[in-house]
Amino acid sequence: MVLLILFAGSVGAAQLGKLPGALPAMRGDLGFGLVAAGWLISTIVLIGAVGSIGVGMIGDRFGHRRMLLSGAALVCAGSLAGALAGGLVHLMATRFVEGVGYIAVISAAPVLIARAAAEKDRPIAFGVWSFYMPFGMAAMVALSPFLIGALSGWRGLWLFNAALALVSFVFLIFALRGGRFAPTRAGPPVRMNDLWRTLRSAGPWVVAVSFGTYSLVFLSSMAFLPTFLTEKEGFSIATASVLIGIAVFMNAPGCFVGGWMLKKGVPGWLGVLVGHGGMAICAAGLYQADISFELRYALALALPFFGGFIPPIVLARAQVHAPSAALYGTTVGLVIQVISIGQLIGPPIMAALVAQSGNWQSGAWLTVSACAIGFGTAFLLRNLDRRTGLV
Repeated sequence: MVLLILFAGSVGAAQLGKLPGALPAMRGDLGFGLVAAGWLISTIVLIGAVGSIGVGMIGDRFGHRRMLLSGAALVCAGSLAGALAGGLVHLMATRFVEGVGYIAVISAAPVLIARAAAEKDRPIAFGVWSFYMPFGMAAMVALSPFLIGALSGWRGLWLFNAALALVSFVFLIFALRGGRFAPTRAGPPVRMNDLWRTLRSAGPWVVAVSFGTYSLVFLSSMAFLPTFLTEKEGFSIATASVLIGIAVFMNAPGCFVGGWMLKKGVPGWLGVLVGHGGMAICAAGLYQADISFELRYALALALPFFGGFIPPIVLARAQVHAPSAALYGTTVGLVIQVISIGQLIGPPIMAALVAQSGNWQSGAWLTVSACAIGFGTAFLLRNLDRRTGLV
């Protein structure tokens, strides 16, 4: 069950991963610049930046099974429509539809996984679920140049992703059956006062900001590396995409390590601290002009690995620090909303910093600053865990 849900999440994350390798062809076909490309990368998470907590409430009220199925269907529809886009505005609109589906999937999935896994296995289950980003994004980043060649252009790549989403939708219809996937709330449905309870609680905000800073650094650092390697290092787009796909995939073992640390009793705040600290060091040097390719690529491999410590810890702590068990979905919605804000503003800000200065290293101001904020959330999480007896 966890693997089937993981597949749906990976298909959603693939909608982020299909863009970096396709950007050169799309910019040539539709004629837009680097900053517009940054917004195109971010459009998919626009709905998450403005409405994820509402999506979480809808899941708590009407059922997370329905939410997950609806999300997979919307990813399919958005990618199918994107293949027919005739201009940048049309393409952004279809990315918005994909974004609605993506946010619905990743908001509902942790709640369903918490029901599918026994309590003792949830840290590892959340670690496995956290693979959705490296699996989906890395695979699509690496494969997109080859799929574009085999499928007659970037539009064929969009149709391929629509087919993947359709397969996940069909699998989930048959898999997500049984009472354990019904809504957990036996009393009145989730109301606005439940939203207020979530927003005024410290725990949901701490885990949300911790996850949000990680996500901003991860997406902003990885999204432009294929472009950097082709423009500055002289690699072909196919070679650059494979290299960055491998780097993004390093997030998966990091996620497993994060879940393993929780299962072994390592304090969650320590994993968050090490994760953000490692990312900060890597982000500071990733786009330096005077370092060797070997060192740059080592930093590109290490950054996602260290960042991977954070998602399973945050998802486990979101369950602990939610105002109530019935509001876990709403709490996850707040987490996704903060993540989406980071993913929405990160790539355009980084692109603007680079475009304004003409220096790729200027982007480090954004990523290192975000890591510093995430570093601080580790100590706040330690205080929250002490109150609940986890430390």
